[in-house]
Parts: sequence; structure tokens; C-alpha cells
Amino acid sequence: MDIVSHAIVGRMLVTKKKNKPSDFWLVVLFGALPDLFQIPLYLYLGYINHRPFFWPYNSDWIGFRASNSGWLLWWDIPHSLLTLLFIVLPLVSLLKMNKLVLFSYFLHIFLDLFTHTGEWGVKPLFPLQFMVNGFTDAWAWNPLYYPAVWLVLWILVLVIEKVREKRNI
Repeated sequence: MDIVSHAIVGRMLVTKKKNKPSDFWLVVLFGALPDLFQIPLYLYLGYINHRPFFWPYNSDWIGFRASNSGWLLWWDIPHSLLTLLFIVLPLVSLLKMNKLVLFSYFLHIFLDLFTHTGEWGVKPLFPLQFMVNGFTDAWAWNPLYYPAVWLVLWILVLVIEKVREKRNI
């Protein structure tokens, strides 16, 4: 999944009416957090391939993992359940954050298990090398498809909000 889709999925977990604004935005942020570390990697890959606006083509990612293992720590570490358990959970507890931020972060990793295949499969127990091979590379879709996905996700947000209002959740 792309970073915006992850943020929208995080948004599905919270309501503006029942959550403080800071909690609301933290849950959305934590939905996207594992991918925020990818922004420098994205720009670097676009730069070295001379892409407009440093936006890499999907083909640029093929073989990148094998030839740039140091950069991949920025992918593997945030996408590890061990990071969630040993870094995010203590941070959330220490700072007394809304527990939905944990679920939002977990949901990001969980969804990526299904939407990353091949060399970009998720290593959920990194540094262990066990990798889950998903069934699609949704992250590698044509970027022109992303707005359609975002629209569908926003419709789901609206439906979830209506259900919450109706049930007073």
C-alpha cells in the first residue's frame, strides 16, 4: 500500500467527535509512520535514476533491495512487529498516548503483509530473515490509480462514521 492509503486506514480507526484532536492526528500519523522513513529512500532512488521530481518509476525498485542493503534498514526496521513491541509500545505507554496509535501502526504492518511480494515482502520479525510474501504489489501500481483507491478508502471512512453515529460508538 502507499503511504496515503495507510494514513486513510488509520483515519478509519478514530472519530473527530470522540477523540481529542491530538489523538486523532496521532492515530492517522501512526498509520503512515512505518512508510515515512521511505521518503528519503524514494527521493534518492528517483535522483539516482534521473526521474522528474525525483519520483522513481516502479521498475527502479527491482533489484534495489539486493544492491542497497543498508538503505533497506529504513524499510525493514519500521515494518517489524519487534519494533512495534519494543519501541512503539513503550513509547506509547511512556507518553500516555491513545492506544489506537498501536493498532494503527500494527494495521500498517498487517496490510503490508498482503500488499508486498517478492523482494519487497515484509520481514515481520526483522532482524530475523523470515519474509511473508503477499499476494499483490499494490504499492507498485501506476500512481494514476492511487486517487481511485483513496476515494474508495474515503468512502469507507464515511460509511464507518455513519455506522458509528447510528450506533453512538
